[in-house]
Amino acid sequence: MKKTLLSLAALAFVALGSISTVSCGGDDSTPTKPNQPNQPDQPNQPDQPNQPGEQAINTLRIDSDEYKMEGSRLYVYVNDENKIIGYTDQQTGKVYTKWFFVTFNSSGDNLSAADKFIFSEFYVSTENEQVLYPHEGDISLIGVDAYIGGLQSGNRVELGNATDRSLVVNTLVEGQNNAAGTVAYTTTVNADKKLSLKINGELYGTYMFKEQPQAKGQKIYRISDSVKVNPSSLKLAK
Repeated sequence: MKKTLLSLAALAFVALGSISTVSCGGDDSTPTKPNQPNQPDQPNQPDQPNQPGEQAINTLRIDSDEYKMEGSRLYVYVNDENKIIGYTDQQTGKVYTKWFFVTFNSSGDNLSAADKFIFSEFYVSTENEQVLYPHEGDISLIGVDAYIGGLQSGNRVELGNATDRSLVVNTLVEGQNNAAGTVAYTTTVNADKKLSLKINGELYGTYMFKEQPQAKGQKIYRISDSVKVNPSSLKLAK
């Protein structure tokens, strides 16, 4: 069963930072560390504050503050039958699939060790009812969320009103035999706060994602509950 979405042209008017609350859940949740005796609390600081000039690869820049990032995962929305959901554009009748990248600052596929995350959610076009990978189809960026200091809601970066945004996926190669793949992509947002992500690093697989029930008007992503898959084995839901 396909779902209907607003025209992609209308998405340009959706405010950024709208992906809402995200939770690793279960063992992937970032633990809270107790304060050390006689040590004041330390605020979360950028890895390279106030960086001028060209942005480095594998970094997240928010205004002038730059943070090192490491690995990424890719998620695709599926239904209860584990088939990829198709979303139909009301104006054009074209069918799209919905995905998101999560990129984090820990080495290896170790979400529990990370305290910086960025989520980029987007639609990808299909062709003759065949699913296209993000680097193969046309992309429409839906929203971006950045978390500095862990996935608690209080650590979400408020980007403000956006005037422009883009996601470009240059390369995407799945790993073989449990090895990591590679991904190169950029996300940019021109808002009250400017955000830029430049990634060329390891991809730790593609996962099926089932959207959780909304709580207080917010979507809840429990990324640890997702199952790793070979996307070529998934079919578009009818």
